[in-house]
Amino acid sequence: MISVKVGTPPQDIDLIVDTGSSDTWMIASSAPTCTGIGLADSDKTDCNTPYNPDAPSSINMNVTTYELNMRYVDETLANGSYITDNILLVDDVVKSLQMGLAYKTDIQSGILGIGYSANVGTDRYYPGIMYQMLSQNLISTKAYSLYLDSYTSPTGSILFGAIDTSKFTGELVKLDTVPGLNEDGSLNHQPLDVELAGVGVTDQGNTTNLRNSRETMTLDSGSSLISLPPALASAVYTYFDAYDDTNSSGIIFIPCPLNSSSSPTINFLISSYSSSTVTITIKVPLSELVFPLAQMGYVPDPDQAPVDLPFSGEACALGIESTNDGYYLFGDTFLRSAYVVHDLQNNQVGLAQANINSGGADSDSSDGDGNEYIVELKAGEGIPVLTGAILSSTSVTPSPTHGGSKSSGTPTIAAKATPTGKSSGHSQIRETFAYGSNSSIGKRHENAERYPTENIIMNSLQTPKVALITGTNGISGSALLRQLSKNPVWTRIIALSRSPPSNLPSDPRVEFHSLDLTATAGEIAEALSAKEFTNVTHFFHYAYIHTDYDHPNHLEEMTKNNVPLFTNTLTAIDLTSRDSLQRVILQTGGKNYGLLTFPPASEPLTEDAHRVTDPRSLPNFYYHQEDFLWSLSVKRSWSWNITMPFWISGYVGKSGNSWVTSAAIYFSLCQALNKPAIFPGGEDEYYGKWNKGQHFSTSWVIAEFTEWLALNEEPTVKNQKFNIVDDTVTTFRDVWEGIGRYFGVETKVERKYDLMSEVKEMEKEWPKIAKQYGVRDNALRIVTWDAFVHAMDMGEWGSVVNMNKASKAGWTKKVDTIKEMEKIFGEMKNDGWIPNV
Repeated sequence: MISVKVGTPPQDIDLIVDTGSSDTWMIASSAPTCTGIGLADSDKTDCNTPYNPDAPSSINMNVTTYELNMRYVDETLANGSYITDNILLVDDVVKSLQMGLAYKTDIQSGILGIGYSANVGTDRYYPGIMYQMLSQNLISTKAYSLYLDSYTSPTGSILFGAIDTSKFTGELVKLDTVPGLNEDGSLNHQPLDVELAGVGVTDQGNTTNLRNSRETMTLDSGSSLISLPPALASAVYTYFDAYDDTNSSGIIFIPCPLNSSSSPTINFLISSYSSSTVTITIKVPLSELVFPLAQMGYVPDPDQAPVDLPFSGEACALGIESTNDGYYLFGDTFLRSAYVVHDLQNNQVGLAQANINSGGADSDSSDGDGNEYIVELKAGEGIPVLTGAILSSTSVTPSPTHGGSKSSGTPTIAAKATPTGKSSGHSQIRETFAYGSNSSIGKRHENAERYPTENIIMNSLQTPKVALITGTNGISGSALLRQLSKNPVWTRIIALSRSPPSNLPSDPRVEFHSLDLTATAGEIAEALSAKEFTNVTHFFHYAYIHTDYDHPNHLEEMTKNNVPLFTNTLTAIDLTSRDSLQRVILQTGGKNYGLLTFPPASEPLTEDAHRVTDPRSLPNFYYHQEDFLWSLSVKRSWSWNITMPFWISGYVGKSGNSWVTSAAIYFSLCQALNKPAIFPGGEDEYYGKWNKGQHFSTSWVIAEFTEWLALNEEPTVKNQKFNIVDDTVTTFRDVWEGIGRYFGVETKVERKYDLMSEVKEMEKEWPKIAKQYGVRDNALRIVTWDAFVHAMDMGEWGSVVNMNKASKAGWTKKVDTIKEMEKIFGEMKNDGWIPNV
């Protein structure tokens, strides 16, 4: 049990620490379990520290449209809603954590689920507490260490993001966990499973083997007992003269004298999934498995004859049960003898023999705050090689540690247990948790296994997702990089470009790597293999080489440069990640319809429109990219999407290939020089596109749409082309005048206006403007004047886009284009690119 504070003002809540669950949930104070209303006397149970949803001011009720619906294998349940609120672990606040609020449950306490977020008990994915602690920089990596201490100790401890070397003896052995298998054949690591290689008993120096086969075992602090298949459980019972009376009393009876300091040990040989030679033996003293019957909740029925036991003397209960389900579940009666490090980031477990009744970082005698025993877990480093304390029941003498970083300062001050078993003190996040009278060993219906039997997760969210994005310095690639980093379903996000993105998210899952994508397919494949990019599941292509529009062979140069940029990169990824690749998404755009060259396809533009065949619009490099994508996909199992945005509005510090950032600089020049902003408008008598219907695409909308496609397995989505625009038709006149209002600049339209000459003359004044307003003197480097002027001046047509296909597939996002542009201008002001006036 762990004591936390939830809400504002804070409410004290006790939760069961459960490594096998992903959901954190509390009991609502109005639940029948707490009020007793509508329950028969036989159904009434204790209700431990319920949560009052009417008290906190920080609560956000009905944060989702889906419901908490937990069903556990012991037939217990928790039904209710999801909320968000702050949760305080000692002195560390996890903000806006999504938690369940159970209005109906037959469990006495809520749950603190610290397992993988992908195993949440609803059909919609959401980030659990471990991910939130990581994203809020409370820990460096999704890992924690668990120390339960002996069953006679009222408290244990959990240390998030670090290891306490005083709590174990000998070497901490790092084991790869056993992956599970999804319905589509892909692997997942949702439960904390390792391999059990053997079971034996050591008694008075003699060892007897009970089992030597390799089996998968689950470590679960939410379970009280060790659960074994009948054959192995029976072998244990026979060895110790225990009597299985579970069909009647629910108890495994065993002689109480076995509960002594000289009792035998049951030895569990545990190995790494990836290497059977990496092993550790955890020895569980029988004294940690034998309990007074009262602790198991056993009260003899006076109306029934006493149980006829095969041994004399006082009877106790054994903390090992038999299960017909065939699984190996290792709960608290095993975990008390083991020090366990759960590394969810790297799918590994660290195991060592627990230093029972240790002092260490929690001891009053430790120097300072006990930090000399604490080793912080670093992002990207995994579990370090460490040696723990020399075994002692009264003092702790850790040996030198290796491979880890000693923690210093207040982040590693230990929490202490108060006489009541509640926690006090400070942590990085370090918690001391109490077992208490209401969570005694053996209360199966409270602490039984907590794997939901109705846990339905979308297949696209179950499997590890590794994204590789090219062109992350561009508007669209940068936006997708930010979008994917918001979603914990992506286990690794690889950003490829020649130079680092200016806004690389501060997230341990995000990696930047410099790679020359103009190389051959073979060279790119070698580079990917060398960097171990061999398990990519989703490839997003945004890399693009621009050729000035006034180049005499503009279309030919664009084709020569951009076709191999895509085909060679896709070929390389297909070679190096063929077994893992699931989706390829290529962004093209308005040029697919002939936009900015010569009259495009007829409006509204639909995805099934014929390709433009006017020789003046050819070659079109998008067509060559598409043809290669389609020809390769028919030979492979991966699927594809093509997205087609129009007039992309976005901003990324170092890139100027966006007309809207160029417009911001132009209007800022006009503002500072007190000149009107003149839109050239084209050459026809109606001022070209000035009054023609027009769609625009905001970069973050494109990114959100692209991720939605990537995680969507519906046949109406896979292997399809989609337009993607803001879905509000406007005109360039509306946009130009809207930008003018934002900057306080008069707007005009003129025919045959030489905008290029004008801006070239105006930009000479920028150094003075930069000095006057304190903005960047190099801001003009993010301007692509030729693209901007060409876009404003070329063509007499607009581009109204049909979004019916995306809408029918389920896409519903709608935004106001001009308001989104104003947000972009605000970002540019904050970053010092344009005057904040």
